[in-house]
Amino acid sequence: MSLVIFNGSPRGTGSNSKLMADSFLKGFTAESSEESKVFYLIKKKDLELHKEEFKNAEKVIFIFPLYTDAMPGMVKEFFEEAEEYNSENKKIGFIVHSGFPEAIHSECLAEYLKRFAEIIKAEYTGTVIAGGSEALKFTDEKMQNKKLAPFYALGSRYASNSKFDSEITENLSKIRRFNGFILVILKICISLGIFNINWNKILKKNGSMDKRLAKPYKNI
Repeated sequence: MSLVIFNGSPRGTGSNSKLMADSFLKGFTAESSEESKVFYLIKKKDLELHKEEFKNAEKVIFIFPLYTDAMPGMVKEFFEEAEEYNSENKKIGFIVHSGFPEAIHSECLAEYLKRFAEIIKAEYTGTVIAGGSEALKFTDEKMQNKKLAPFYALGSRYASNSKFDSEITENLSKIRRFNGFILVILKICISLGIFNINWNKILKKNGSMDKRLAKPYKNI
């Protein structure tokens, strides 16, 4: 059998999706000799190749970030292309991650993804929801490896039965919604500007710090 992973992040090879997919594949290939491939949906010129690979693959995983409580446009576009195929013999799963630590943000999308699998008549192997992913690229190697370890384990377990391990999946989405005490701490951090430190670095790097509060369409 063959496994094909589609990376649906607009950041392509510079994405957190790639870090997670790489870790997943390391775990997968450590336990399986099956063929595996990775494709980037951001490469629009390869659309026909992507469609052909999707059509022929026996196992497919889409990994992408949560965008405005849904998915990147390129992922939705590809889903619409893929709806024309009858995928009765295909296993399909999804890994959705976001900067939000709480899993509740991605739950509606998970329901849609399950429905998409039903529409194309594929065997739905689950949706993994991983929160707090934006911090991955800002951490040192030791911390990054720690955060990616669950994805390695997920790939390792997937190699045995082509399904996402329920215990690992539940652990990755264990923070469904913050409780009262955590919310108080978060409000303090917001007031101190702690969450803006990395964003401000990016703004300064691009010479946009003074424009961060601009409202160009306010009076239209």
